[in-house]
Amino acid sequence: MSKPHRITINWEEYHLNKCIPADAKSEHHIVWRCNRLQYNTNEAINKVLIADRKHQALNRFYWQSQSPHEQLRDMVKLWEPVLSDVVREELYAILSLPRWAFYQPGIVKKKYEDKELFSDERSHFYKKDL
Repeated sequence: MSKPHRITINWEEYHLNKCIPADAKSEHHIVWRCNRLQYNTNEAINKVLIADRKHQALNRFYWQSQSPHEQLRDMVKLWEPVLSDVVREELYAILSLPRWAFYQPGIVKKKYEDKELFSDERSHFYKKDL
């Protein structure tokens, strides 16, 4: 893979982007493939066909947050000043769910189903043991 093209104008560095046709589409993995050890990233429900421009934008915006729960956490932190207390509490409650409750069945690998979203600690809310 080649390095991105950069140009310097008036001592400011700019990154040159590839021109993407407006009608171009590509396959997007909702839970990114780098998470394939914990999630079944090749499941059909994890893949969507979206506009290539949107795909590139998502990958640039969420380059560190590569799963829905991480992206939601980042957005809640960004939106926090304008959210009501009720909405903020509800969103944080959603983010405190264990993996089996947050994701559709079949996305989380069996070994990680009982884990917390943001750690590999066993969830206290794992209902399959009850």
